[in-house]
Amino acid sequence: MIYLFLALGFFTHRDQLGELAKWTGIVGIIGGVSFCMIIFFPLGILATLAFEIMLIILLYKAWDNTNKKSLNH
Repeated sequence: MIYLFLALGFFTHRDQLGELAKWTGIVGIIGGVSFCMIIFFPLGILATLAFEIMLIILLYKAWDNTNKKSLNH
């Protein structure tokens, strides 16, 4: 259930975080719902792996934007 709530946060803030956050949210929602249903657990594992990779990319983008802003000031 935690993946579902985390993914909903990314999906609802997609306007501020960008297009990647929207897809990160969608993949996380799929992973969270899949973990709740036993039959879709293998799909949930794959979706969670993709979700984690997307989170790393989002973190890198946020870090890069922060560094660019600090260099401009």
